[in-house]
Amino acid sequence: MWQVFFDLDDTIYDQAQPFKIAFAKAFPQIKIDNWNQLYQLFRQKSDEVFPLYPNDREHLEEMWIDRMNRTLSALNEGNKYDSVMILEFQKIYNQQLKQIVMFPEMRKLLVELRNQKIQVGIISNGSYEHQMNKVTALGLQDYVAKDRIFISATFGVSKPDPELFRKVGKEIGRPTDEMIYVGDNYLNDVYAAAQAGCKATIWFNHRQREIVNKPVMATLEIKTPEKLFQIANLVKNLNN
Repeated sequence: MWQVFFDLDDTIYDQAQPFKIAFAKAFPQIKIDNWNQLYQLFRQKSDEVFPLYPNDREHLEEMWIDRMNRTLSALNEGNKYDSVMILEFQKIYNQQLKQIVMFPEMRKLLVELRNQKIQVGIISNGSYEHQMNKVTALGLQDYVAKDRIFISATFGVSKPDPELFRKVGKEIGRPTDEMIYVGDNYLNDVYAAAQAGCKATIWFNHRQREIVNKPVMATLEIKTPEKLFQIANLVKNLNN
């Protein structure tokens, strides 16, 4: 039986909304013309700094400060905001993350997969407490069993290292070639899962990112939430 795993941030819910609110409140002096570009820049810097810090709570604030410093520098706003102001942004951001909601189409998909008797799970980068707070805010416990929620900090390895997927496979007693993985980030989700040997990789590319010279192709690319139902169809076809 297939195991369908999902990334968390910007896959289960729209992470740009809490970011936009927090940034506008913390840095009102900075004029933003394109919020989508800014959010993608922030995610890019997040991906850059995440592997540089130990995956534990003690280094979380350092990582938060570094990623925002890099984001502000790319906006030519570097050295204007100290760590206190950056942590104020993070405080507002964390508060907003307590109010996140699932994409409605994602909720429908999880219900459909449950109806198909497909086991679903989460594989997410991040600190355990921080990510589990999001799981609670989203009400994911209604759709995903707690023993199917895996956070990188508990394994000491994070995406895009394919070893994370292999470790999850060992944890559930299933090989990676029985796993289907869904995520919004090409490198962390599609490429890493493919390298780990997952049966299928699904790129939820709702940010319309263009990747040149992709080393591997996603089994399925979905560009809008309205098309998420295609995942249920793919799983059905794999079962036939």
